[in-house]
Amino acid sequence: MTSSPLHIAYRRPTLFTLAIILICVMPSGASRAAELLIVTRPNCPYRKVWEIQVGSVYAKTAEGKTAPLRRMAIEDIPGTAYVFDEPVLYTPTFVLLDEEMEVGRIVGYSDEAAFWGLLQELLTRLPVSR
Repeated sequence: MTSSPLHIAYRRPTLFTLAIILICVMPSGASRAAELLIVTRPNCPYRKVWEIQVGSVYAKTAEGKTAPLRRMAIEDIPGTAYVFDEPVLYTPTFVLLDEEMEVGRIVGYSDEAAFWGLLQELLTRLPVSR
């Protein structure tokens, strides 16, 4: 029996090798756990103002990169995996979450300056590893 020059030996990958491959191909954002949840009702006038003044630029800011925005209707909250400190009753409510657990919240919207200031304070509560 002659061996072919094209014959290549196959070795089963080890668990270590598979772990390294998984880490290398995993998207860098996969470990990001913080997000800003905006809870709204249809036709909420304050949410509409927020969308114009802040929502249109939020994703481009450092805050938006630290805690990406997720929108949710208030009636969709039941059945989610989120753990809130207290029920969400008013809209808009902005809930900063870390690994689906509430870090803090901003209830209502008055103006840009107040929103950014309150959000900055909430972001300081996130774990330092961010």
